Amino acid sequence: MAGRPRKPISVQESTRRVHRSTAERESRRKSEDIGGDDAIECPDRIKGRESRKLYLDTARALKDMGIWKSIDSDQLACYVTSEMLYRLTTAKYASAISSGDEEEASAYERRQDKAFRQRQSAANALGLNVTSRCRIVRPDSEPTITLEL
Repeated sequence: MAGRPRKPISVQESTRRVHRSTAERESRRKSEDIGGDDAIECPDRIKGRESRKLYLDTARALKDMGIWKSIDSDQLACYVTSEMLYRLTTAKYASAISSGDEEEASAYERRQDKAFRQRQSAANALGLNVTSRCRIVRPDSEPTITLEL
């Protein structure tokens, strides 16, 4: 199909650019997939107390922002795994620097860079940084602008 992908009807209504009858809106709303429920359940592949806590805290924060659905579970698990790998690599890199082993420090620096890029990519996909949150369209909320002169 040529052209732009269809926007959800709720997004169209929030921008007040809907020229459809009420019946058409309701049928379109029923046909749209909303992405599952918003239950938070930590996958079995997340091991360790710190990893599970990071997973659950991040999922709750995403749910509070109104952008969490259970289908995001796998992507969040990838983020938590890469975050924990980054923390581990950073600790080993710091210990290599303090011990004075330049060759080992150089190897851990490359690993740390790879882990950081992997973590950043997963964070962008989930909306965990400012620029990715700016791209998220939330039709529920009305923009509030207050100007004080």
